[in-house]
Order: sequence, then structure tokens, then C-alpha cells
Amino acid sequence: MKQKITFLLFFLMLLSSVNKNAICQSSKKLIEITPQIVVKNFYWGEYNDNSVQDLEEYGNLYGGGFQSKFKFSQNLDLFIYAEAYFYNGTVDYNGFLQDVSGNFESYKSETVYEWFESTFNIGYDFNPSYYFSFSPELGFQFESWDRDIDNGGQYGYNEIYDMFLIDFGCTFTTRFSSNAKIFFKILGEYPLLIDEFINLAARGHEGPEEINLEPQPNIGLNAELGANTYGVYFSVIFDYLIFSKSFFDQGFHQPESDRTIVGIKLGYTF
Repeated sequence: MKQKITFLLFFLMLLSSVNKNAICQSSKKLIEITPQIVVKNFYWGEYNDNSVQDLEEYGNLYGGGFQSKFKFSQNLDLFIYAEAYFYNGTVDYNGFLQDVSGNFESYKSETVYEWFESTFNIGYDFNPSYYFSFSPELGFQFESWDRDIDNGGQYGYNEIYDMFLIDFGCTFTTRFSSNAKIFFKILGEYPLLIDEFINLAARGHEGPEEINLEPQPNIGLNAELGANTYGVYFSVIFDYLIFSKSFFDQGFHQPESDRTIVGIKLGYTF
């Protein structure tokens, strides 16, 4: 009887070990793809040389896309993280108009945004235990947005921003089971290139057809807090970036600006 009990305990311990290893192996998917819908609450501010705010834009942008994670093998925790999103939306514009005498008066209107962004990072999963992991990553991000100020109106113009950034940071993950986890991702982001193109003549304004500005870069912050439960993905995102004053081109410049984004992502992981 004693031998049977000992054998039964040994068998249960072995079965538990096998199940745990099976869970660990099943959690290591080589490919994860998560289509998503995204809502971003967007804020843009511009400031004069005395740090007084001259302009603000605020409103929601709506879009979608996907994020994906590709592992090289079950035995190597090196991965590639890639994502791509497209957004658009109309936000409130609160700024000023300048008359022929050089005087300013407040002006409220709308700005239409069309926005594309993509990321390509390489990282590594460190797993101190089954329940906790951290994943440093490094890579690049590209953003491009078309900014239709005054929504096609007579006082506005179009700007096109292209921005190429380097990303660096880490994701911290707590796993409750093979189907449930929470995570916190924090990244620094630094623009290697910021190119701003403006055409003032397109709507009949007196001014050049091609103005090229390069706002000066600063380190920004990108953070995401979320959960994935049985494939359902939900997260809250935050992004903040400051653009320092650009040099002049043909008498025009981009003043100091900042961008703040708070949003949510909802998707499903395959």
C-alpha cells in the first residue's frame, strides 16, 4: 500500500511537470498577429519665442492596423516586432489669423488628419520565471501625416510631415496562465529625421509653393499598458513628443510644438 501511494505521488509530480512544460511550450508561439482598431485622443500645441501658446488642436483620430511578433525558433527567444496603422479624423483648431496690417485675431476652425505609422524592432525575451518576463527591444519607427488646416477653407493650407525615429525600451509581462497576461511597455523615441513640407500657394495665398522645414528633435516617450486574455487584446497608450523651433526657410519657420496622444487599442491575437 505504501509503495502504491509513493508511486502515485511520483506519477502526479511527473504529470504536473509535463503539463507545466507543455504550457510553457504552448505559450511560445513563433508567430503572433493582432489586428486592431484604435482610437487616439490627439492634442497639438504651438508656442512663440516667449513660450506663450499661439495654437492648439484637439480631438479624436480613428484607425486600425496590426501588430505582430515573430520568433526565430522555440529555443531562441530573439524576436522581430512589427506594426503598421492608418488613422484619420477631424480635430478642432484654435489659433489666430493675421491681417494685412500685421494684427492678430483669434480664429477657430478644423484640421483634418490622415496618418500612417509603422514600427520595426528587434528584441529578446528574458524569462526569469514562468510568470514573469521582460523584453528589451531596439528598432525604428516611421510616421507620415497630412495636416489639412482649416479643412479646405480659404485661410488654411496643407502640411506634410515625415518623421523617422529610433525606438528603444522594454516590455514587462506578468503571466497568470497560458491564456492570460498583463503587460507594460515603455519606449524612448528619438527622431533622426523630421521633414515638414508646406505649400502656401495651393489655395491662392501669397507665398512659396514649396517650404521645407526641419523642426529640431527631442527624446519622446511612448508607453502602453494592457492585457491579453484568451486572445482578446486591450490596451491604453500614451505618447508625448516635443518639436523644437525649426530654422527659417524663405522667411517661414515652425515654432516650438508638442504632441500628446492618449488612446486605446482593441484587437484579437491569432
